[in-house]
Amino acid sequence: MLVALRHPILFAGRTLEIIELRPPGRHAFERMRLDRAPLGFTDEATARIAARLSEHGESTYRRLAPDDLAAVKAGLDELYRVARRRFIARTALAETSRAQQRAQREADDA
Repeated sequence: MLVALRHPILFAGRTLEIIELRPPGRHAFERMRLDRAPLGFTDEATARIAARLSEHGESTYRRLAPDDLAAVKAGLDELYRVARRRFIARTALAETSRAQQRAQREADDA
């Protein structure tokens, strides 16, 4: 997911205008789930998680303007929702597969 910054910042001799956030894997999703507050991610959690899902460190996210940080939070919320649906579907599929395998074993034993 690409997040365009309204207030680009100077980063390592170049201007940072766009931040790319990668989709979270299972471990990163679990960390997001633990860090997510009822109303979304805090500023501290946003910096920590965004650093994990991008090539930039936490200090970069702490330098963002408030509206750019809000855009990153919105991006993280969207990535979280997509990952949550994906992992719920995978879990349900795995449970269905296990139930079918048990039923098949029971039918074979009978």
